[in-house]
Amino acid sequence: MLKHIRLRYDPIADRLLLDLQMATPQGGLESHLLHLTRRIVHRWRGELQAMVDMSAELPQRMDPAARAAISQAHHQAMSAQVNARTEPAPPAEAEVQGEPPRLVTRIGCGRHKLDGRWVLQFECQTGAPLTLVLGTKTLHGLVDALSRRVQSAQWGLPAVATERQAVSAPPPTGGALH
Repeated sequence: MLKHIRLRYDPIADRLLLDLQMATPQGGLESHLLHLTRRIVHRWRGELQAMVDMSAELPQRMDPAARAAISQAHHQAMSAQVNARTEPAPPAEAEVQGEPPRLVTRIGCGRHKLDGRWVLQFECQTGAPLTLVLGTKTLHGLVDALSRRVQSAQWGLPAVATERQAVSAPPPTGGALH
């Protein structure tokens, strides 16, 4: 069972580091460190956007612009309910204790038919796949955290509907330069 998710940008590897703390059946806690490349994150964001759209339970025949607006409003309302905190990133020179992060090669996304919970399966270069089962609030919290980390990584990925856009300054209003 998932206890804690931590997501940060690793500037040395130019990857996102996903740290999953999971409870073991014996009552202990185990950590899974996963490295996510830019290419994997780009694909994953599209799949997560589809999951967010499904979470909003919008009719298929709705106008695409209205669907996007309602989906974004639903996502913002759900992610605001998540108890999340932002911690300062450790210095780039800090060494990771224990096992090195496993490189994710594919992320499968889906939904349980019986209980409606969200399923993420991380396939890695080494070791067995890791499966996460998330509730709706946790899914939205993860999508929000991923959005913030992608923006801090400055990878230049195209925006998805759920991302909060930074408020930009209005364009300059004319005047000739002499």
